[in-house]
Amino acid sequence: MAWECVGRSGSVCALAENGTLLAYEDLAGVAAASHLVPCIDALLRRFGRPQSLAVAIGPGSFTGLRISTVAARTLAWCDQLPLIPVPTLAALACDQGPGLWYTVLPLKKDVTFHAAYSVDATGAWQEVLPVQAINDDASADFPPVDATYTAVGPALASKPQLLQCCPAPSGSPQAPTAHGVARAARSCQPQDPAHLLPAYHRASAPELQRDQGQHKPRP
Repeated sequence: MAWECVGRSGSVCALAENGTLLAYEDLAGVAAASHLVPCIDALLRRFGRPQSLAVAIGPGSFTGLRISTVAARTLAWCDQLPLIPVPTLAALACDQGPGLWYTVLPLKKDVTFHAAYSVDATGAWQEVLPVQAINDDASADFPPVDATYTAVGPALASKPQLLQCCPAPSGSPQAPTAHGVARAARSCQPQDPAHLLPAYHRASAPELQRDQGQHKPRP
């Protein structure tokens, strides 16, 4: 079983042992905070105890990642299941199938995450360029991808002007899905649930406020 809450909402899926998709549930914009756990419970009642769990750990929404990782840690601990953390952008690449993928994921209005991956015919993936968060006014910081890559991800639809100078041709604007998480999990290793944490790749607002406060002169 796999799921993601990269944004405010999310998706969940169940796969057979041979990789066949048994069920896919899209929360369809409904808040993950209220609907992720009932959706997971419905699939558990339908298909029984899974052999393993996979969850997208980030980047993504701070709230969504906290909800999804806590749900994964709890279920893995309760049922003693292997828990596989999956980088969000690797899941986005694996959703596309074999190829070279430049993945772009927007966060709020001013920041975009990006990374590049190679996915082979077996579905195994490798990170070519690591995940980075850049400000949308810093296009010069985009990685040196070329036309052998295809740009994919929701930033293509939400921030088209940002990618005008990107040499990689545009592909699907689809957001990451639970099915992509399940596919990407085959190249990842299980982790102790007690040590699983979201990978935000960016300081939270409270952390930024704290750090700014540390540098303010005292009265």
